[in-house]
Amino acid sequence: VLLGSPGCSIFFGRSGGPVYLSPVPGRAERIREDYEEVRRVLFEREFVARFARWARERDLEFRLQAHGGYGDYLDTYAISDVPESEGLFGGGGFDFLKLAASAAHVADRKWASSESFITLRLFGTRLSDEEMRLLAGRAYSAGINRLVFHGVPYPYRRADGEEWYPFSGGFGRILAGPLPMSSNINDSALAELGDFNLFLGRLSVAMSEGEPAAEVAWLRADPVYPDEASLQLGRIEPRAGESPTTRSLRARGLVHDRISRRMLSRAQIGGGGDGDFKIGARTYRALVIDSLATAEPALVERMASLAQSGVPVIALGALPDRAPGLRNAQSRDARVRKAVERLEARVLRVSGGENLEGLLRQHVPSDVVEPLPGKTLSISIDRRRSPAGDILFLFNESWSATNSALRFTRSGGPLTLLNPRTGNRTILRENVQAGDTVTINLEAAESLVLTLAAAASPPSLLEPGAFSPDGS
Repeated sequence: VLLGSPGCSIFFGRSGGPVYLSPVPGRAERIREDYEEVRRVLFEREFVARFARWARERDLEFRLQAHGGYGDYLDTYAISDVPESEGLFGGGGFDFLKLAASAAHVADRKWASSESFITLRLFGTRLSDEEMRLLAGRAYSAGINRLVFHGVPYPYRRADGEEWYPFSGGFGRILAGPLPMSSNINDSALAELGDFNLFLGRLSVAMSEGEPAAEVAWLRADPVYPDEASLQLGRIEPRAGESPTTRSLRARGLVHDRISRRMLSRAQIGGGGDGDFKIGARTYRALVIDSLATAEPALVERMASLAQSGVPVIALGALPDRAPGLRNAQSRDARVRKAVERLEARVLRVSGGENLEGLLRQHVPSDVVEPLPGKTLSISIDRRRSPAGDILFLFNESWSATNSALRFTRSGGPLTLLNPRTGNRTILRENVQAGDTVTINLEAAESLVLTLAAAASPPSLLEPGAFSPDGS
C-alpha cells in the first residue's frame, strides 16, 4: 500500500494556514505554534498511524511518501514500513533523499525507497544512460536502497498505434501540468533497461546487507523540507542544492543521518562505546544541530546531557531562548534557558564551512575510512555494517573521472571491490592495517562497492552469485 505525497500543500516552500492576531507581543506566534503542533499530532496519529495499523492488520507493507504532509517529515516517514522519497520533490537533491533513508535507519526498517528517474526538462523526455546512473548513485549514496521507476517503466502503444502516457500527454510529450517530464523509457532505452536493472539490483542487494552505520546524527530543526522544481535546462547538474554542512561531512568521509526533534528527545546515552549515544535503532558518536529559535525543554535538556556525557555537540547556529507554544510558557521558557546554560558550557560553535570541517577533523573520527592528512574527499560514501565486516558504497557525483585516496582507520581484510555494472569483484588487498591507504579510481557518475572484512571473517562479505555478470 502506498500513500503518495500531497506535495501541492507545500509547493515551492510555501504553505497556507490560519493567521492569528493579538495585541500582546509574541502571543500570536505562540498560538500559531500550538495550532501547528496539534495539527501535526492529529495528522501523524489519527491518519498516518491509523493507516499503518490498517495495513499491518492485513499483512500489507505500508510504503509512504511523507513529504508534503502536516507532520514532521522524519517522524512521519518512520511510521511506515518503507519510507519513500522521490526525484521531483525538493529538487531530488541529496539532502532531501537523506530524510526518508534516515527515518528508515532510526526506525530499523530494512528498505528505504525512492520514486526515481524523473525531472522536469524543457527539451526531451528521456534521461541519458549517464544521467540515470548519476541519479541512481545519488539515491544510494543518501541511504536509499530500493528504487522505483517513476511514470513510464517501458514504452506502450494503444491498439490504434498512439503512444500511451500515464500523465496528461500533449504534443508527443509527457506533461506535469504545463511542464514536460523526463520519465519516458522509449524504444531506444529499452535495450539497455535489462543491464541497468541488474546494476540497480546488485546495489540493492549490497546496500541492504547488515545494518546501516553512521558516525553523525544531524538534527533537522524544521519539521518540513521546502519543495523546489527539479527543472533541467541541460543535463543533470551534480550535487545541485546540497547544503554546506553535507559537503563538509562528505569531505571528512563521515556518514550521517538526519533526526527529528522528537527522535533526539528520546536519545539514550551510551550504546556502543565511550561518548556514543543511541537514537532509535542506531548508534552515533557526534551530534550536529541546526539553528534553533525555539525548542521544547526536554529536547534542550537531552542535548545538554549528551554534551556533558562527552558526546561532541556541534551547533550550526543559535541555541533556543524559549519554548514553543502558549501553555505554561513562563515555566517552560525558564527550563529552556537553564538547559541552554548547561549546553553552552560544552557546545562546539561553527562560524563557517571551513570551521565545521576543522571541528569534525578534531572531534569526530571516521569509523572506517577518512581522507589523507590535510586532504578532503570529493566522493560520496554510504556504509553498512555486519558481523562479517563493513560495506562501503562509493559514488563519484561528477561528470569527470576522479582518483580518491582512502585512509583506513581500522584493520581487517580481505578488501574487495565490486563493480555493480558488471558484477565483477576484485580483491585489492588480502589484509588492511589501520593507517593504510588505498586509491580508488572512479569514472564519471560511477558507483562502486568496497567491502572490508572483519579480521576473523571469511574472505567475502557478499555471496558471489548475487553479483555474477548474468545476474544469477
